[in-house]
Amino acid sequence: MKLNYLFEQVKKDIATGVFGKSGSRFSDVKSLAEQYDISYVTAIKLIAELKNSRVLLPIGNKNFVINGPYGTNSELYKIINKTHEKKLGILVPSFTNPFIAEMTEELNDTILRCGFLPEIALAHDEDEIAILEHFAKSGCAGVFSFLKNQTPGVLDYYSRFPLPIVIVGKNPVDINVSSVTADNYTAGMVAAKHFLEYGFKNFAYATTYNNISVNDDRLNGFRDGLKKAGITLPNENIFALDQNTSKNKNMIVSFLSKRKQRTGFFCYHDIVAAQLIIIVQNAGYSIPGHVGIIGYDNLSIVTGETKLTTFAYSFNKIAENAVSLMKEKLLKPNSPKNTINIQTVLIVRNSTNRDLNKNYQL
Repeated sequence: MKLNYLFEQVKKDIATGVFGKSGSRFSDVKSLAEQYDISYVTAIKLIAELKNSRVLLPIGNKNFVINGPYGTNSELYKIINKTHEKKLGILVPSFTNPFIAEMTEELNDTILRCGFLPEIALAHDEDEIAILEHFAKSGCAGVFSFLKNQTPGVLDYYSRFPLPIVIVGKNPVDINVSSVTADNYTAGMVAAKHFLEYGFKNFAYATTYNNISVNDDRLNGFRDGLKKAGITLPNENIFALDQNTSKNKNMIVSFLSKRKQRTGFFCYHDIVAAQLIIIVQNAGYSIPGHVGIIGYDNLSIVTGETKLTTFAYSFNKIAENAVSLMKEKLLKPNSPKNTINIQTVLIVRNSTNRDLNKNYQL
């Protein structure tokens, strides 16, 4: 049999449980050769390919089946949990993002308070899977992740990863992983209601190119909030900003030049809002006279006379709930997916209205 055919067959057999549940030890060379009637050389090549493709998780000289959360009776669980000093990994995509930096610090402190040892690792898009493997090999009992990379291959690995995972700041609907995040959908509804009550007639949404998704709860809530008022948010009113500042400026200014009435921009986060404020003001539009802007995360990054209307929430509550979820998962790794949404509050400042002291909720 050709190696490619064998690889696909064994990969399928692993996924369907032929080699046992997740966390079970995979066959050795001799057993694999006998099971598929192949030579030892082919079996060695096959195991190497399965490891390289992350179908197996190698720890020491052993290879383990990964096809979902492992059970407490699995060999891998017993190996990882044999130490009295339980470690929890935090997978961080960037420390330059103010939200991630602050949230990581809060998670780190909460993990320590709960008697665990945090291990932080920085992962770029291309090595997020490698960092997850590292956490397993280093003896981490579970992993917190911000899940920046949501490509199909990475999501597939998350769904097969045997250790407990808690996603922070996102609610991934495509994989069976628990998460803690701010209540993004309700925030979108509140943003729409706020713009409508303050007299805005045109509406737009600004995000980043790597956050465009049909599962963006902030956008979906914003759309549904406008829909309740009989207003449709067309796709051409959704903007994905990238690192090309000239392109971003031309796109936004062109859009605003065709609008005769006040336009309200809801932004995916404060970093996008800060970019938008600069573009709008440099183009000669007044805030909030011509354009209103709402951000998200309540980060201290906007300077000058314009004070950003934005959504705030408790970083501490997110961290505490994330660690609480993890503790449950450590006891019952196969427990059902759980999603916790933390309430947000809209802090109104002069990027939408001159009243600086009003907190606004549904």
